[in-house]
Amino acid sequence: MLIGLTFLFATTWKILAGEYWDGAFLHYTFLADERVESVATAIGGLAPSALPQNRLLEVLLKQFPQTIGSATLTTSPRLQAFTLAASYWTLLIEGSVAIAFLVNPIRFLSRFRDWFLILFIATTYFLLPVLGFDYILIIMGFAQCHPKHTAIRVTYIVLFAFLQLSRLPWSSLFV
Repeated sequence: MLIGLTFLFATTWKILAGEYWDGAFLHYTFLADERVESVATAIGGLAPSALPQNRLLEVLLKQFPQTIGSATLTTSPRLQAFTLAASYWTLLIEGSVAIAFLVNPIRFLSRFRDWFLILFIATTYFLLPVLGFDYILIIMGFAQCHPKHTAIRVTYIVLFAFLQLSRLPWSSLFV
């Protein structure tokens, strides 16, 4: 129930805020957040020099809002398309997790609830490494999983171990 309500509220907030309908939230995140620099350059086709410039513009705009007025961050068409697709994927997978965990366990969708949660974790936290929240979801998923579902329980453990790779400095490895 806790997992289902968490995802229901997260999905509802994203729908009502509107920043996921046009991809604006994820687009900005990939343009300015250091944690996703390697994804922005590898998948989004953004030049590595663009991200430090974007962060500098953001700092200057925060310090001198009246003087600067506005700033245009450097982006790419590929990054715009990727972040829009990722935004819609986020709404779809979070909504699916919410429904699967909140519906009657006998129903068809609830049989796949662990796999929806695992898919959410795998497709979200390798791109946006927020490991504290990720670990909590893995632990909660593992804890609520029936002991007879060995494959699912092992998948949670493997996912926990595999996500340790997201801590590596990937951008420095490829430069």
